[in-house]
Amino acid sequence: MMVDDAVLCSACGHSNAAGGRFCVRCGYALTAEAAAQAAYAVCPACRGNGRALAPSEVFCPTCRWLRPLGENYVLPAEAFMWALDAQAMGVLRSIGPLSAAAQALSNRIGRPWFEATVNGIRLGPDQLPDIFEPAVLAARIMGLQVMPEVYISGESMWEAQTLGSETSAFVCIGSVLSNMKGKDLLYVLGREMGHCAAHHALWQTVLQFMSGKKQINHSLMGQGVLQFLNPSRLLESAIDTPLMAWARHAEITADRAGALVVRDFDVVRRVSTQWTVRSFPIFNRLNLDALERQVAEADDRALQVAEWAMTARPYLSRRLRFLGEYVKSETYTGWKAIIDYWLERERAVPPADPGSGAPPGLPDGPPPDTELVRLTCPLCQHGLKVPAEAFGQTGSAKIRCPNPDCAKVLEVKHQKSAGASVEKLVPEPADSIRLTCPACRNALRVPKDLLAGRAEVLVRCPNPACKNVLTVKPPPSPGALKGAEESPLTFACLSCGRKMSLPRDAFGTSAVIRARCPNPECRAVIDVAPPTPGNPDTVRVLGLVTPLPATLRLTCAACNKPLRVPRTLFRDRPEALVRCPNPECRAVLTVKAPPPEKLPVEPTSIPPESLTPPHS
Repeated sequence: MMVDDAVLCSACGHSNAAGGRFCVRCGYALTAEAAAQAAYAVCPACRGNGRALAPSEVFCPTCRWLRPLGENYVLPAEAFMWALDAQAMGVLRSIGPLSAAAQALSNRIGRPWFEATVNGIRLGPDQLPDIFEPAVLAARIMGLQVMPEVYISGESMWEAQTLGSETSAFVCIGSVLSNMKGKDLLYVLGREMGHCAAHHALWQTVLQFMSGKKQINHSLMGQGVLQFLNPSRLLESAIDTPLMAWARHAEITADRAGALVVRDFDVVRRVSTQWTVRSFPIFNRLNLDALERQVAEADDRALQVAEWAMTARPYLSRRLRFLGEYVKSETYTGWKAIIDYWLERERAVPPADPGSGAPPGLPDGPPPDTELVRLTCPLCQHGLKVPAEAFGQTGSAKIRCPNPDCAKVLEVKHQKSAGASVEKLVPEPADSIRLTCPACRNALRVPKDLLAGRAEVLVRCPNPACKNVLTVKPPPSPGALKGAEESPLTFACLSCGRKMSLPRDAFGTSAVIRARCPNPECRAVIDVAPPTPGNPDTVRVLGLVTPLPATLRLTCAACNKPLRVPRTLFRDRPEALVRCPNPECRAVLTVKAPPPEKLPVEPTSIPPESLTPPHS
């Protein structure tokens, strides 16, 4: 889903799908709106990318923007995409007439028609929030940038569907499934958000449009063998076969996405079983050991043939076995650690004041029609946006660079004909030091005379909305700084918490380097940046590095068919012999091991008792 495809109504601010002529909320004509927003569109509520929302707000009801789970957080589709699903989608796209018809049906007829016939209730922050909030969480974990519309319908009580186009989708949950609670409901919603992230909405719309809304789980043999005496039925089966094959693989992809969202295999097994037998209480009466034996003893070949002929969805035994293999893979465990890290970090941040649209002490931002003057800091090249009213009648103002690593004061002159330009840097006062309140991020200055001869002083934040009392220590003496320059830099691993150190010259001229945790049970790879002037003894930990895929994607040199080779095959050998899985080829390939991951530094593990407290 892309925000660029949405058209904002200027009458009510609602986000409408591209191509519509009227707003679905108020009925206002959108023809002029689309033309006006083609060049530049800004949400009147969040002013684009959530800039006007409080840090605790993760969703904009107007443009449906979603706050990322963490800084630079992106969940690639390869983290949960079933390999056969990707191949089946490639086959569908290669069928020229089918692909062209899919785009035409989806863009012109598909989503508007299906969304109009949902006959359900659209969820939102003020409509069934106990279901909508888990849906928002699932969409953020899946890395969606825009929140899909979510409906509850009573017409398909046990069904959950994701329909739409390549760039815009909506989710419909059956009324029975909406009775689930907690992680069970989160798994159902996570599966549908996985469909959105994997771009399944287009082909699901085509499948339902061609097979009929009431025949969601139809099969090739649903009307017996005699149906093939009808020539029109033969043509329909030729079109249905690749679509049904893809639909079965797409369900495995959705199961893996739901498993990543809940990160609890017991929940996955319980909901999958309840969903298959269409009963909530029967799961509590099942013998789980017998169920595991059934999954292990199932004949995969027989089930595969039965699925091909009888259903558009995989059977329970195969689904549970595939999910069990996925939750034991390196891809799943690596991404599970990353998602858990960002969720725990988000829970640790104290909520902002719900009565204001910004953190305490910060202004709510300029109104949407305020004229902004854009310029660049000459020292750090950071972009600035200054309201034109800040220059007043004199046409000049002193602006501090918002980059925390720069924070220089610039004297800016503004002329309407020539724009704004930086005249000079304003020197910092020598009789005081500049600080930032950790609670409201408001800047303040403390006289150096106040700190002379004292170990620490208490200073109250001048922001009237904050008024927190801060403990301020004097800056270290030049001799102490010289000694600090020779001491190592310390930081902690984000995955296991192990303390480690780096030499101060490890960064050189690099802005970011990668370090591997020395803990042999962890060995996580972390992006770190040099320390800031305010905390010169501690490096800035940016985040965990995305784990490598568990398999290598290759192409057979003889038949050009794709294949995957596990990375574990090269643990103790430089190359391996692999046979092509294509039954018409079966060539033996010599595959060389991929180059090892190169890291600039290997930090030194240090005991906690030997750590020196960093300077305040």
